[in-house]
Amino acid sequence: MAKLALCLPMLLLLLLAWKGSDLQVKSVGVTLPESLLFVSTLDGSLHAVSKQSGDIKWTLKEDPIIQVPVYLTEPGFLPDPNDGSLYVLGGKHKEGLMKLPFTIPELVQSAPCRSSDGMLYTGKKQDVWFVVDPQTGEKQTSLSTSSSDSICPNAPLLYIGRTEYMITMYDTKTQELRWNATYNDYSAPPYDEKQNYKMAHLVSSGDGLVVTVDRES
Repeated sequence: MAKLALCLPMLLLLLLAWKGSDLQVKSVGVTLPESLLFVSTLDGSLHAVSKQSGDIKWTLKEDPIIQVPVYLTEPGFLPDPNDGSLYVLGGKHKEGLMKLPFTIPELVQSAPCRSSDGMLYTGKKQDVWFVVDPQTGEKQTSLSTSSSDSICPNAPLLYIGRTEYMITMYDTKTQELRWNATYNDYSAPPYDEKQNYKMAHLVSSGDGLVVTVDRES
């Protein structure tokens, strides 16, 4: 199998799950005429890419993976869009950039909570299913706890799960809102070696290049 290369304009973050010609997102399977690979980018777009040619078939545009304030206080909090990890820069941490022992999703799961330095954390988690036409990428509707519009499909539909994590930090010492952020994550089951998947997808964290190769050769 020849090597395929695809270059997208922004850093590529994650690859959603697949299995042969049966497209699998979360627990929903849809058979497509052409097998697709799903790639998420920093701007929140989800690109449906042909696994055979590397061509982008369609793009679903949503909110960016990470949304944070444009200003930076000290200490500053820097999130990693790959998994929502948090880093702190400045303040009493004069040694430079330090990784915190929790991620934004973990903070949301633990909230409401209080740290030893007097920081209060509040969090919110919102799940949504995007109902999409697998041929065109046109969104038919969204399913969430707040809305579930009924539709009458005349063709198979694709269901894509996405979770929004919102975290807020409140400083009890200064009585001020310290920082807030929103982290969005597409749902994808972990890779299973038993699937005997024939391809390997290699992602560059620098220039957004995805290379597809034959796993065996």
